[in-house]
Amino acid sequence: YFGMKEYLFDKPVIPDDEAIEKSVNSIKKFAENYPYININFAIVPCSGAILTEYLPANAPIRNQLADISKVYDSLSDTEIKLADISKLFMEHKDEELYYHTDHHWTTLGSYYAFKTINANLGNDDNVEAYTHYTVSKAFKGTLASKVGSVKYEDTIEIFVPDNIVEKYYVSYPDANITRTSVYDSSKLKEKDQYQVFLGGNFPYIEISTANDTEKTILIFKDSYANSFVPFLLHYYDTIILIDPRYYYGEVDTLLASRPINDVLFLYSANTFLTDNMLALVLGD
Repeated sequence: YFGMKEYLFDKPVIPDDEAIEKSVNSIKKFAENYPYININFAIVPCSGAILTEYLPANAPIRNQLADISKVYDSLSDTEIKLADISKLFMEHKDEELYYHTDHHWTTLGSYYAFKTINANLGNDDNVEAYTHYTVSKAFKGTLASKVGSVKYEDTIEIFVPDNIVEKYYVSYPDANITRTSVYDSSKLKEKDQYQVFLGGNFPYIEISTANDTEKTILIFKDSYANSFVPFLLHYYDTIILIDPRYYYGEVDTLLASRPINDVLFLYSANTFLTDNMLALVLGD
């Protein structure tokens, strides 16, 4: 949809009920198999589910918030901590939570989600403030690519903590790459500038820090998590990212090889509601 205030909107997907049931059951089984791990779950609604007043008048659109609520209800009888991103975003809907030309949330959107999820993870929020750096004022995202030429250009920001100097490196085993930043500035010269976060999508990424927290987090994710992960750098010695759409390893073997304190499932709704890969990765 072409919306008001130069917003382009993806339609919410029609949920694949069979795939959702498999994913939910696999997550429940995973939680039962690892009761000593703090397991967290969050689904991020698409922009059209939140910014409804900017949609074209009488545009038919599925109630994605109800679809998300149904998933949360199916996990409510477990010890899994559920972060209600839909409610959070409704409270901040007047702010720039989503890009206008791309389907992803902005860094501000991921920051608000981080504040809620980090509390569920049990981490003390001791970053006093962030400096916002604009890295692009000419971002035209995936939705702009779908519809052709649009005049609007989005701004991409990164948030850097003021009182902390992060020391870490990032490993991409499948690509045989090691970097010293979670940002890849070379991607700002390409069409999909959102790839500045983590360099894009990879099956497995491992971030090793010098924090000495004795904590490791494992995140099952889609691309929404790419701009979220930098906020976690201060809180863990190791951050492991698995994108089930591309990953073919054995999760049980991974968990047996090292202590994992926290697990987070972080997905956009349009991915999770049709995904059939998570269950396979979790072993079902």
